[in-house]
Amino acid sequence: MSTSSASSLVPSPNEVDCLCIGSGRFLRSVLVPALNAAGHKPAVIQTRGRTFLDYCAAGAVGDANTSSDVPLKYEVDVVEYDGTVATQIVDCWGAGTLGTEEGRDEVTKLLDQMKR
Repeated sequence: MSTSSASSLVPSPNEVDCLCIGSGRFLRSVLVPALNAAGHKPAVIQTRGRTFLDYCAAGAVGDANTSSDVPLKYEVDVVEYDGTVATQIVDCWGAGTLGTEEGRDEVTKLLDQMKR
């Protein structure tokens, strides 16, 4: 069962096993990749805004967001050890917002549907 509304985008809610509250650089570039490396399937929930949700809903990474293996992907620029900048594609299993009443309701529903 897919959850997709104006306040959330979670193609496979029963796959999600952790929520990341916030969508700042640290979370998107360090925490979510670390959770992925540990075998988790995180969803990113913004506290007030919806820019990350809109980014994912627009398919900003292009064809990467059509994979059946991972519902969503986003890009992060990283500075490598030698000082060069590279763009990495990060897997994400959902996006949402707590900035609206509908968004808060969607996150509450997601909590009931998440993998335990």
